[in-house]
Amino acid sequence: MLNKIARRLSGILCVLAFLLFATNEVHATMLTEKLFSDATATGAKASQSPPCKERAYHLTGSVSASTGAAGVTLETSNDNVNWVSAGTMALTLGTTVTSDTLTSDVPWRYVRGNVTSISGTDATVTLWISCERQ
Repeated sequence: MLNKIARRLSGILCVLAFLLFATNEVHATMLTEKLFSDATATGAKASQSPPCKERAYHLTGSVSASTGAAGVTLETSNDNVNWVSAGTMALTLGTTVTSDTLTSDVPWRYVRGNVTSISGTDATVTLWISCERQ
């Protein structure tokens, strides 16, 4: 009788441990996606509403020849209408990819990139967001 109870308790503990670890894995899943890709002109890009609070933004860019430059303002909003600057990123572009990073723990509902300047032969920039899902 005691063996039967011990086996049953052991099975219950295994199920509880699995549920605990599975739940933690879901919460620890990282999200990485593009806010915009291969932008070649200035202007605000489409907004997104990432499902996370602490965020890292990574700007990459390059040119096909010589050098160039790019500037991007990270803009945030709670209503997707009124935008506030959360920071700026600047790149000196070359034929190899260059990058800049900005972090924020402010939980704005919406975020977008605004390319404020871009120059150079075939210059392009891409803005990524990385964060832990809530």
